Amino acid sequence: MTNTSRLIKVKFPIFQRSQGVFCLTSDEFITTWKEVPDVLSEVKIETKNGLIRVFFDWDKHIETIKEFERLNSYYTLENLYRNVFTEQDIPQKLLNEDILEIDCFIEFTTLNGKEVLDEEYVDRIIEHYLENLLVLIFLTANISAPGCFDCFSHDLRSESGLELYEFSSSVLESARENGKEHKLFRLDRVELDTVWNWITNLELGYRQIAFNTTERALFSLLHVCKENQITPTTIIWTSLALEALYDTPKSQITKTLFRRILLFLDIKEKDKKTFRKKLYDFYNFRSRFVHGDFNINNPLSNTILEEKIWSYESEILEASYFGLSIVLATIQKMIVNNLKSIKL
Repeated sequence: MTNTSRLIKVKFPIFQRSQGVFCLTSDEFITTWKEVPDVLSEVKIETKNGLIRVFFDWDKHIETIKEFERLNSYYTLENLYRNVFTEQDIPQKLLNEDILEIDCFIEFTTLNGKEVLDEEYVDRIIEHYLENLLVLIFLTANISAPGCFDCFSHDLRSESGLELYEFSSSVLESARENGKEHKLFRLDRVELDTVWNWITNLELGYRQIAFNTTERALFSLLHVCKENQITPTTIIWTSLALEALYDTPKSQITKTLFRRILLFLDIKEKDKKTFRKKLYDFYNFRSRFVHGDFNINNPLSNTILEEKIWSYESEILEASYFGLSIVLATIQKMIVNNLKSIKL
C-alpha cells in the first residue's frame, strides 16, 4: 500500500448567468452555494487502482457569496431604474474578479498488492478522476438550482485542458425559467445534500457508459450542457432523456409519454390541453429533424443576412426549453421522492 498526495488548484468562472438582471445572482443560487461547504468539502472515490479522497477548501468562496448577497441588495430592479447607487456601494473587487480558485487537496492510496505506480501515471489517474467528480458536482448543483454552476470557459479550457470547462448550465437555467413561466408543473430548488445523496446512491462512480435508464437521462443532460447552445440536436438529446426517464416503448412514443408525464408530474386538468400541444410540438420538431424533413440553418445564423433566423431559432429554443424543463422537473421529483427510476 502506498500513499500519494497532491494539491491542485481548480478554477471556476464566477456566476456566469444567461438570465436575470445585470450581474445579479438569484437567491436560490446563493442558497445552493451556501450549502456547498457542508455537502462537498470531502469526497471519497473508489477506483480500480485504490482510494482517492478529495478535500475542497471553499472558505474563499463563502466570502464571495457574502459579497454577492450584498451586491444583490443594491442591484434591485427599483434601484436599477432609479440609478440610485454610487461607486462606493459596489464591491469593485468582486465585479472585477471573474475567476474563483479552489484548493483541492487529494490523497491517493493504492490497494494492497498493487504495484507502486510511477508519478506520471498517478498524476493522470488523479486528473481524470477529479475531472469526473467535478462534472458530477456540476450536474448536482444544476439539478439543485438549474443554472447556478456554469463552468464554460474557452480560456480555462486552453489553460488546463480539462473538459469540465466545456460544460455550461445556461441552457438549464433558461429551461427552468421557461418551466416557471408556463406553470404546468412544479420546478423548484432542491436542497443540495438531497441531490448529492441521490446522485451518490446511483453509484455512478467513474462510469462512462450509461448502465440504466436514469443514467441515460443524466448523461443526455450532460451532452446538452456540453453543446453550450440550442441546436436541433438539443431536441434529440432531450427526447432521449425523456424517453429514458419514462421508459417509453418504441411505438406510440408521444401518446405514452403524454400519459405518463401527466401522471408523474400531476398536470392539472385545466392545463392538459396546453401541455399536450407543447409536447406534440416538441416531438414534431424531433420527427422532422430525425427523418430529414427539417430546414437546416447555416451554422453562422447571421440575422443581418437573413432575418428569418430569428423566428427559426425562436421555435427551436421554445421547444428545447420546454422539453428540458420536463426533464428537470422529473428528475427533481424523483430525487425528492427518493426514486431511482419511475414505475407507472
